[in-house]
Amino acid sequence: MVQLRRRTYTAAFKLTVVTYATSINLETGEENGNRAAAKEFGVDESLVRRWKKNANVLQAMDENKRANRFKRPQWPELEERVKEWVLEQRAEKRKVSTISIRLEAKRLADDMGIVDFNGGSSWCYNFMRRADLSMRASTSVGQHLPTNADELVASFRSFVKAKITTILAKDIGNMDEVPVTFDMPRRYTVDIRGTQDYQSTDLGNERTNFTVVLGVTADGGICPPMVIFEKKKRPQRHSIRSHCEGKRSRVDERRIAI
Repeated sequence: MVQLRRRTYTAAFKLTVVTYATSINLETGEENGNRAAAKEFGVDESLVRRWKKNANVLQAMDENKRANRFKRPQWPELEERVKEWVLEQRAEKRKVSTISIRLEAKRLADDMGIVDFNGGSSWCYNFMRRADLSMRASTSVGQHLPTNADELVASFRSFVKAKITTILAKDIGNMDEVPVTFDMPRRYTVDIRGTQDYQSTDLGNERTNFTVVLGVTADGGICPPMVIFEKKKRPQRHSIRSHCEGKRSRVDERRIAI
């Protein structure tokens, strides 16, 4: 007896068959039906019935995907409670990270008396796939360059070139002050796949910040960072250290003002 080889079909093909089966025949004024669709596309009629029943699932799938095969969870009740927790956090506009999911899962596992649960990164991403969760990123709009940007750049380069002719590279520095909040807001969060609303709330500490001063020298040296807190005075004597040709050199305040 010749053994027939089973064929697989993409979600796009299945939806095409379902659409044909449910479409109206212009000659009869009725639906084409499962039998006509099976004959038209060369598939078994039972497959057409199954695809019509799972039409909503097929529409949510990637068009090139052929099946929804996932490993059954070892702790289904635990994963259900973790998913409920994620949805509760997102309902309150709180951002959820994969680390927070793993920590919450371990806490729930302890409460449920599960001793062999590790809650590693592999479990987390498999859980997200089974629960139809994905990482979502908030969008932001950057600043536009001024209309005379090229002219400003050329003017600045000419100004710098004229000033550095008599200055050593180790005495030329660049610094920047970066405000850092104690409650650093996250850009990414875990949410239901396809969600378009990325609003989030905070703990109220995003406006409480400190300042980090970063500096480099033209010879490739990296200055130690300076951290500035509110109402804290800087030391009376301060210097910047940089690396020049493998040796550490000092640049005092008279040469570089901070």
